[in-house]
Amino acid sequence: MTVHKITTPGLAINTYLLIDPETRNGAVIDATRDIKPLITLIEREGCSVTAILETHVHADFISGSKELKSHLNEKTQIFCSSLGGKEWVSDYADQEVVDRQVISLGSLKIQAWHTPGHTPEHLMWVVFGEDINPQKAQLAFTGDFLLFGSLGRPDLLGEKETRQLSEFLYESVFSVLSQLPDSTVVYPAHGAGSLCGKSISKQSSSTLEIERQTNPFLVYMSQNEWIINLLKGMPKPPAYFARMKHLNISGIPYLKTLIAPKELSAKAIVEWSHAKGVILDLRSKEEFASVHITGALSIPLQGSFVNWVSFVAPFGQPIALIVNDLVSLDQALLQMRLVGLDNIQAFYIWDPALSRAFDGTVSAAPFVDPSEVMEKTANNNSSSIFKILDVRSAEEWDSGHIKNAIHCDLSSLNEQIGTLPHTGTYAVICGSGYRASIAASLLQNAGFPSLYNVAGGMSEWNKRGLPVVKENEKTGI
Repeated sequence: MTVHKITTPGLAINTYLLIDPETRNGAVIDATRDIKPLITLIEREGCSVTAILETHVHADFISGSKELKSHLNEKTQIFCSSLGGKEWVSDYADQEVVDRQVISLGSLKIQAWHTPGHTPEHLMWVVFGEDINPQKAQLAFTGDFLLFGSLGRPDLLGEKETRQLSEFLYESVFSVLSQLPDSTVVYPAHGAGSLCGKSISKQSSSTLEIERQTNPFLVYMSQNEWIINLLKGMPKPPAYFARMKHLNISGIPYLKTLIAPKELSAKAIVEWSHAKGVILDLRSKEEFASVHITGALSIPLQGSFVNWVSFVAPFGQPIALIVNDLVSLDQALLQMRLVGLDNIQAFYIWDPALSRAFDGTVSAAPFVDPSEVMEKTANNNSSSIFKILDVRSAEEWDSGHIKNAIHCDLSSLNEQIGTLPHTGTYAVICGSGYRASIAASLLQNAGFPSLYNVAGGMSEWNKRGLPVVKENEKTGI
């Protein structure tokens, strides 16, 4: 058999194509909405996809199963779990499978194993030859259950459900996964960088033998101790995850039905801002810091764009994008549609020569040198010129931060922004300046009058040997 992997950057999603060598029949596991790379691969391999499999209802991206089926002219079936109850079955499922149900793929057998914990309905798809014997399993598509060096987080459905899902996950690890041999090759739905688990390893391949030797959550201990270890240091679950699950259950429009955004003139984008429309400025943090339309939110189209746009962009509201060119527009549309942000109605291609059209409607959030921040806060007193706002994660904060800084993870800033005093000048800092640019734009929109982005972030601060503290001192909001 052959397994091909397609990775979606930013969200660290792994989509798989499994091909039976005898019949050239194929099965796709955990497809995203961007099916073009998958279609190219299917055509290149000359295989016929007869099954589209889902491991669970995804929380971090929109499923591409029905998009793929539509492209394949309905000549395949979508298999989803029935094991979490009707409320956990997607409306596009052709077959609702039960525990240990078998799907034939030519000479291969694919068996559904119920592995609840990350979600109630979660499945692991285990692949065999002709002999369906757990000890003869060849590989397993583990979804968000088993990740390299980690497990899928059990806290996405709220505090009430976290304990029960953690107990389910414990049983899935020590009563279900334990039935498979060391030789089983592991194919998870996510790699390092995903928000669906903590401390996911960067390795590119693994087996159950390797996981049993290196994965701390496969080490047997009492259930209570195990759950404490699992949840310790778990980042806060993104708020948009709940929305994404709902969309994946209730369904979302086909991409071909979406209306293309219209191009706006300089005058029209200003009118859009005056009408309180949502404007996302996708230019670099440096360009945004220099000049931008008042009210625009900065989300540079690079790196972890797709993660942060899900946090920042208001769902359901009309959105206009500011980009440098049409290539950037296409990239943005592709990534935003991966997470269900479909209501992109307009765009403006930035032209510095037309900046006079924005007279009275432009702002800046300039950079400030780390040494200047250090110099002006050296006395560490309340009358200091800068209030330092650190928007990194709790883990980054604990590794070292500027004394007397205020800490608020960017993912929580929208919720907690009202607790920050509006007076004074803020110097916003993150790891490199990317998240600080987003944070500064959010603060500016909330009426904070004086803002700076610390150039180079904590990376540059540390490079210069400027002082940090690591004690458990935290001024939070």
